Amino acid sequence: MRTQDLIYFLHLCDSKSFTTTAEEMDVSQPTVSQALKRLEEEFKTSFFLRKRGNNIMKLTESGELFRHQAKKILDIVAESKELIVQSENQEVKLGVPPIIGATLLPIFLPELVKFSENINIIEKDGSRTIYQLLRKGEVDMALVGFSKPFVADNSPLKAGLIVQDSFDVFVSANHPLAEKKEIILSDLSDQTFVSLGTGYVQNKVFLKWAKKNGIEDSNIFYTNEVATAKSFVKANVGAMMLVDMATSANDGLVKLQIKDVTMPDFYIYLLARQSATGCLQDKVYQKIADIAKKEFPKKLYHD
Repeated sequence: MRTQDLIYFLHLCDSKSFTTTAEEMDVSQPTVSQALKRLEEEFKTSFFLRKRGNNIMKLTESGELFRHQAKKILDIVAESKELIVQSENQEVKLGVPPIIGATLLPIFLPELVKFSENINIIEKDGSRTIYQLLRKGEVDMALVGFSKPFVADNSPLKAGLIVQDSFDVFVSANHPLAEKKEIILSDLSDQTFVSLGTGYVQNKVFLKWAKKNGIEDSNIFYTNEVATAKSFVKANVGAMMLVDMATSANDGLVKLQIKDVTMPDFYIYLLARQSATGCLQDKVYQKIADIAKKEFPKKLYHD
């Protein structure tokens, strides 16, 4: 069966004329006649009741049935071509904030690069900024941190929880408080804190926590660079609230155990725009989820 024969057939169904179909399809009338003949021989039936000449009276019952099926076949062919083009040529823009990029991308990227060369990493300051890029359609999917579980509601986003972590307070290894096994909140009353800028979830979480626990605004220093913030803390400029996964032994930082206060949670989600869903995007989404399930079996809550 030739798909072009189906196109001629559907045009015949509308025009009821071999001549009109041939003229509008820019082929000879015998071309159209032979296409119909091939289809009728294929299905061993007649699709039209015909008059003499080039006019067709109407579709037979089998012709009407085949008309609907022919449309479906051509739709499937068109959709298949589109999916193949997407699979071969589509670029997936993956948005990643700096902290998540520094901690999770080294885990995901080696496998993603093997999987597809058409992944473009977009790194901007903070999860809040990346989330807005995703909502605007400037990235296709993103690894985004939230201070509470993400609720999709009517959002056009597909969401899977990759890993759950917590915020803690860190100081320099040379800080007097670093030597204590446990501290209480009042030990931090005169402490200067370093915070990231408004594009980061850390900023919102820390300011809410600081207000709740009586930490004065005048004792907070701001920077938009994660590395700069860590270097200030290491140099004993102040303490900083960070997620555990954002620190390493090389940072020279020590986590404080504060026994009389609850520390906020941090949830990292893989989000994707469902309106932009394509073959490659779906595969990248599933690949990241599979890697996360293997790497974070105790902290994974992927749906």
